[in-house]
Amino acid sequence: MTLEKDGVRLTFPEDWDAREWDTSNSFHSRHVKRTRNNLRSVDIVAFDPISKELWLIEIKDYSHHKRTDPTPLQDTLAEKAIDTMGSVHVAARTGLTDAHPDVFAARSIVALSERVHFVYIGMEPANPTKLWGTGINTIDLRIALRQRIRCIDAHPLVVDTAHWPRELQWTAEKL
Repeated sequence: MTLEKDGVRLTFPEDWDAREWDTSNSFHSRHVKRTRNNLRSVDIVAFDPISKELWLIEIKDYSHHKRTDPTPLQDTLAEKAIDTMGSVHVAARTGLTDAHPDVFAARSIVALSERVHFVYIGMEPANPTKLWGTGINTIDLRIALRQRIRCIDAHPLVVDTAHWPRELQWTAEKL
């Protein structure tokens, strides 16, 4: 299964269920996002039925444009992870009778998942300089994320497409 999102191609094993959770036609945007201002979600929600693991995946590309949001990145990512977990659980428990695919996927995800992982895929300039570069320290970001989303994932991953960890069963490549 392959998904393209924000300039990245994600390739998952065929038996996985991976979907964009923040698109305009998803359950999150059509129903949950209306409940409060600034309710956010991660880009991709993926479920591995073999290991029964849920993956929350957020992608940001700062290789061409600097980050301008004044909110610390770790706070933004933590909000997205927490809001996504809430919307997945709402989708699983909703009484909607329409045949929305996200509702059916969420029901199986919530019923079967035994562990949750959070992955931030951040892309920076190939040759960062003091003038041009995001200045994101991946170690500091991972520690800050661990403090904020420990209840979801005690060991969140901060990766980029150029240095992909071998232990992940799926891949991401920049387009």
